[in-house]
Amino acid sequence: MRALLNAGYRAWSTAVYSPPSEDCIEAIARASANLPPFTPAGAFAWITSSPEFSIGEFDTIGQTLWKRMDHQGSVIYAPFLDPSYAEGERLLSLTFFGD
Repeated sequence: MRALLNAGYRAWSTAVYSPPSEDCIEAIARASANLPPFTPAGAFAWITSSPEFSIGEFDTIGQTLWKRMDHQGSVIYAPFLDPSYAEGERLLSLTFFGD
């Protein structure tokens, strides 16, 4: 967490709701469209999802965030499983750090 907070003096946050029909990569692209164009040095992602959230999707989200960065930064991403969410439904909250 310290490395992430030291990644830069600015932070940009965004969040998007993703329905079951949307791929997690599309959700990240849609969330990133709300941000200024820059290459972040760190990222924090909080994924609220149904209990059916898979390790494969967790890995895909991490890899997609890593590609958005300069490949030297830190990424922390964590799922929060909420039984009130339908299968495939998710809320993706992103915070990118950089200069």
